[in-house]
Parts: sequence; C-alpha cells; structure tokens
Amino acid sequence: MKRRNFLDEDKHVDYEQLLACALNDLTQVDFTALREAYTRTPHYDPYRSGAIDEQLIALTHAQDWAGAAVLCERLLAADYLHAPLHLVIAYIYQELEDEARATWHLRFARGLIHSLLSSGDGRSPESAFKVITLREEYELLRALSLESLGQRLIAHNERYYDVLSVQDANGAQGEIFFDVTAIIKHARGDSE
Repeated sequence: MKRRNFLDEDKHVDYEQLLACALNDLTQVDFTALREAYTRTPHYDPYRSGAIDEQLIALTHAQDWAGAAVLCERLLAADYLHAPLHLVIAYIYQELEDEARATWHLRFARGLIHSLLSSGDGRSPESAFKVITLREEYELLRALSLESLGQRLIAHNERYYDVLSVQDANGAQGEIFFDVTAIIKHARGDSE
C-alpha cells in the first residue's frame, strides 16, 4: 500500500490530525510529515531532554509493569515523538503480555527512526539528516551504533548544521551532518 504524503496535499497539515491518523492506522502515516507538523505547534521544544524519567526506571526495576505503562503513556502524552520512550513502552507491554500494544509502539518508534534515516545520509551539508530536536541527533547515533566525540555548528547556503565527530564500535572515526535549521529558526523566533 502506498503511503499517503500529507505534505503534498496541504503544506499546513495540523500535527493533531496527523497524530490522530497515526493512532488510528500506522500504515497511513507519513512520519516525516508528522515530525515537520510538530515544529509548527505551540508545544514544539527542540531542546526537550531525551532522558528517561527516573520514576519510570524505578518502576521497571521493581517490575511494576502496570505502573510503568501508566507512567509511560503519561510521558508520551507530553512528547509523543520520543522514539526511545516508545521502545520502552513496547518492552513494558511485552512484559504485560499485551502483544498488540507492544507491536504498535515498536512500529511507531521504527517509523520515527526510519523518517530520520531516510532524510539524508549525513555525509555532507547537502545530504544531512534533517532533525527537529537535538535529541533526534543522539537517537540516530544510537540507531547507527555510533558514539559522539564532539560537535560544531556551521552555516552553509543559508542553512545550519551540527557536525558531529563520531566513532563506530571498531574505532573508525568520521563526521555526520545534521540539518538543524528548524531548531535554530525556532530559537530565533523564525518559521522554517
């Protein structure tokens, strides 16, 4: 089934509409459109921490899966595009033997990560990965099994890029480019 591209139909599609569509049917969601629409909401915070809540960690260590699921859902209500949190709740639902919910959250997390991976290859400014939060940079590094060694900000052709020096598990080093224009423009009060 061909994925529907909401941005082609309406450049100002509402984030809430796209999220409602995702909650209803993941096969009809364009995760890139969902992420981009989020940047136009009043709740958009490109600097929101990616840290997992300490209370959630305590509940999972205590194997209080029901309590952890409730807390996870509450945390997701505040930040539904938090891919690692979707992975955590997928694990929690597996422990609760709720395979349908576990699979749904796993697929949602994969959709977000795939959206990042398909936004570029990170080898140059022209093919930079397009991120909407700083957290996404580190989510992508984890997905690629890379460690960050350093970071610098550059401007190129009226866009902004974080250039991360990275290292893989074998010690090979390189650089990855992230287009952070949406983040910088948000900080300045401009729109993308």
